[in-house]
Amino acid sequence: MKRFAYVLLALLMLAAPLAHAGSVRAFLDRNQAALGETVTLNIEATDAKNASAPDFDVLLPDFVIVGRNMQQNIGLVNGQRSLTQIWAVALQPRRAGRVTIPAFDVGGQQTAPITLEVSPPSQAAAHGEVFVEYTAAPTHAQVGQQVLLTVRLFYAGNLMQGQLDAPGSAAADVRKLGDDIQYQAQRGGRDYRVIERHYALFARKAGALSLPPIGFSGQMQQAGNRGFFNLGRAVSAESNPLDLLIDAIPAHGAGDWLPAHALDLALTGLPADGKAVVGQPFTVTLRITAKGLPYEALPEPALPAIDGATIYPDKPVDLTRNDGEWVTGSRERKFAIVPTRPGALTLPSINLEWWNTATGKLETATVPATTLMVDAAAGGVSPPEPTTPSAATAVASKAAAAPAPVTDVARAWRLAALLLLALWITTLLAWLWRTRRARAPRPATPTAAAVETNGRRAFRESGNAVSLARHLLAWARSERPQIQNLGELAAELQAPAQLEAIAALERHRFGTASELDLESVIAAFKSGLAWRKSTPVKDDAPLPPLYPQR
Repeated sequence: MKRFAYVLLALLMLAAPLAHAGSVRAFLDRNQAALGETVTLNIEATDAKNASAPDFDVLLPDFVIVGRNMQQNIGLVNGQRSLTQIWAVALQPRRAGRVTIPAFDVGGQQTAPITLEVSPPSQAAAHGEVFVEYTAAPTHAQVGQQVLLTVRLFYAGNLMQGQLDAPGSAAADVRKLGDDIQYQAQRGGRDYRVIERHYALFARKAGALSLPPIGFSGQMQQAGNRGFFNLGRAVSAESNPLDLLIDAIPAHGAGDWLPAHALDLALTGLPADGKAVVGQPFTVTLRITAKGLPYEALPEPALPAIDGATIYPDKPVDLTRNDGEWVTGSRERKFAIVPTRPGALTLPSINLEWWNTATGKLETATVPATTLMVDAAAGGVSPPEPTTPSAATAVASKAAAAPAPVTDVARAWRLAALLLLALWITTLLAWLWRTRRARAPRPATPTAAAVETNGRRAFRESGNAVSLARHLLAWARSERPQIQNLGELAAELQAPAQLEAIAALERHRFGTASELDLESVIAAFKSGLAWRKSTPVKDDAPLPPLYPQR
């Protein structure tokens, strides 16, 4: 216990500095802007020691600092006090092109540099105090491909309330991405505040797709009137409509149509040493991840049939997330693989065909084939081989032969041994007396043949899959006690009908088959268990009970 306490104390001492290790990061609210617009740079420091405000003056050659803000949040993480500091700076680029925001030193830690793409100023004329811009990228896409819709509300003044329509179409699926982005911009030499929203559109059929305009209606605060009953004045605006061209699905394989910006197919969980054992399952995970597709568009992960193994799939785990611009769907599924025979076990390659929307080409994601070496299951515990007496045994024998001095401790042990011997003799005499007085004869211990007959009869009379599997295993263990599960039983049998019956029974039990023909399973074992080789039955008959039941 003392050693365990020392180890636990050492782990806590190691974990203490890790728990208080700080982290810093820098990020922008958006990575693209036009001259005249503002972006917000955020510097976040969590539990950073001696974290003072970063030196933002290094940004002055490339940006105009429009405003600054700082906030602190205190919370508890794993019972430890955590302090998060965020410095937010509104920046207006001075030039177009690619501008790099350098790394900042915060409490002795460095943030990563950030790249901002700055486009030339918009040539669009001002539309008054409120107007809406509506864009799509790309405007020419495939059926099922993600199209990014961007809605921007520009307003000059103070909005009291408003309602901005969402894109929609009966010929497409549309879902919102991320949170609203707010910044400042210029149009036609006038300053505006901007609310920007992103949506993902997936067209369901080919042809021209027309998206109606986006409307806005709200209340603008009247200039010079800040009274309590200032209800404002009504304002409204409407964007331009959008016209998209959707191409039909090109010729591809027999699989699902998967137009994605990127797709990954991965299989994890294979034994690291490349080995397995008959009857012992190992679990692998097959995962499909696609950027530009929701999980609903992805096929259900499935493993091909494996010669020499039985596969038991789990339920898929599905997820769709987005980063504000892209939808990313993923589906993963776990599979328990049970080898049924020793030797080489080859997991075939897994291929998934998909359309790369970035290159406009058909590609195939592949998990290469893998071969494992399967060892035979242990068939029972073998008796240890005779060994020559060791030097320690010889020394112990000599020490036992030599007379030892009698001590008080030795006398106490001898007395305890005599008491235990007397108690045992008394118990034995009482047992013999009760046995002689017993009226009914002691029931005979069932023989192995009787156990086998009873097991076969219970197997034939089973009324469901659970009972059938339990009695089949009990029957098999009456002949070969070392068998622990149906996988090991299948490895010991040679009749194809019996192997298929066990596989059907396992598929039904693990939920991969809805129906099971009980009669066909029972019929497969009508002539008994067809063993591959004979294995001597171990004599595991127990000793007679000390206190038999009358």
